[in-house]
Amino acid sequence: MELSDTLDQRLYQMVNAGASVSPTAGEGATASVNGNDAIGQVNIETGTKPAAGSLAHITFSAPYATQPFVQVTPLDQPPPPDWYVQIDTEGFTIAVGTAPAPDTNYPFSYFVAVRPWLMYLNPPASPVNSQ
Repeated sequence: MELSDTLDQRLYQMVNAGASVSPTAGEGATASVNGNDAIGQVNIETGTKPAAGSLAHITFSAPYATQPFVQVTPLDQPPPPDWYVQIDTEGFTIAVGTAPAPDTNYPFSYFVAVRPWLMYLNPPASPVNSQ
């Protein structure tokens, strides 16, 4: 069985490659990421006149073979209203349904996990014990 998301490959990326971030949270917005393809922290500083939609897009150093699980958690500062995360194999986007406060820092932590093999998602039925 060929696996493109091998443990060795992901360990190398976790140690040697960092994720990148692109801010999209209004005029003058900034964003930074301190992390890698598996775990990290994102700081989003909204600019003036932020709007609903994407605040920042975090890009993995290498795409995953299948869409991973990504857990994003707000830190210290209450998150913007109606925030959500969009995930694909190349990264994830932190977005909002309504405009966040201008000139505000929103820190988030994230954790990424590879989806288990299909056999673990749908294990075969166990035999029924007739005793």
